[in-house]
Amino acid sequence: MEFIAAIITFIAGYLGATMGAVMNWPDAGAIVAITVMGFFILKRMKKDE
Repeated sequence: MEFIAAIITFIAGYLGATMGAVMNWPDAGAIVAITVMGFFILKRMKKDE
């Protein structure tokens, strides 16, 4: 699961950076990647309860 989460986070960060470049917002990729990884962390915490 961690490997898939890392790949999805990388892809989301890349897409976020691409969309951020279009909108002249260069940090959008990092923000999207952090948000996606946070989602996976919270999902894992909820699963472990």
